[in-house]
Amino acid sequence: MHGQKINPPVNVQVFIAKKPTVNVNCTTHITLNKNDDVTCVCRGEGGNPPANVTWFKDGKQIAEMKKENQTLTLNIVDETTKGNYTCLAESHPNPGYKDNKTIVVQVNFKPKDTSITFSQNPAKLGNSVTIKCDSRGFPPTNYTIILNGTKTVSFREMHIISKMMWNDTGTYNCTASNAFGSDSDSNFLNFTTETGPTESPKATSNTISNPTNSSLPSGKSNNGSVTPPDDDDDDKGPNIGLIVGTVIGGFVLILVIGVVVYYCKSKENNGRNRENGNGHELDNLEPGQGDNA
Repeated sequence: MHGQKINPPVNVQVFIAKKPTVNVNCTTHITLNKNDDVTCVCRGEGGNPPANVTWFKDGKQIAEMKKENQTLTLNIVDETTKGNYTCLAESHPNPGYKDNKTIVVQVNFKPKDTSITFSQNPAKLGNSVTIKCDSRGFPPTNYTIILNGTKTVSFREMHIISKMMWNDTGTYNCTASNAFGSDSDSNFLNFTTETGPTESPKATSNTISNPTNSSLPSGKSNNGSVTPPDDDDDDKGPNIGLIVGTVIGGFVLILVIGVVVYYCKSKENNGRNRENGNGHELDNLEPGQGDNA
């Protein structure tokens, strides 16, 4: 045995990786009000080696990696806080040794950034026009579209005028509302013919409160289009040309009748005057003159 080299003993460690299990002390869906605070603790339990735990929002890492547990804190939340928050626990780079859990955070807030738009403006008479309201809010908003402050045309975010008429023109107001408040926007819808105007004015007021009866002024607008009266959609209004023609015709008929009557009266008076004149001549004849005649 002399001359043989004996190797020292070797210590062998056997490592068995184990997948962690993620536990979060929050519900999977959280709804908060503006300015609320919330805290969620995530634990990566049972992993071998001990798991690294990290929080992500919508796929982007938002916190440092920590061993076995990590706390998510949201302070003074607003609408930008909403999103999907995921806790990831990882014991080994191999995907088989990872676990995660996602919670959905929603934040209640009143509608904002409300707008109302038209598919065409000015709109050609006879064409179809789509009116669209848009707003951001949670819970989802309810919509009301009002024409000229008095006429409610829709309780939905979209209203379609199938055939544009004169009395469809005017100021349209869109109000978006939910349990936390409301917001509104207004815009003016004009009309055009083949050679009509090119653009309509933007309404100056964004909010209509306690609306009262109003109507559009008659005549022409600054861009040359006729502004009609405010009528119901079901009654598109009288034919203005027919009314004007009827009135003028009536005046002409009255005038003609007056001239005829005047002419007849004058002729009758002239006849009476001639008869009276002849009678006076006979009375002035001397006796015997009548026989000689």
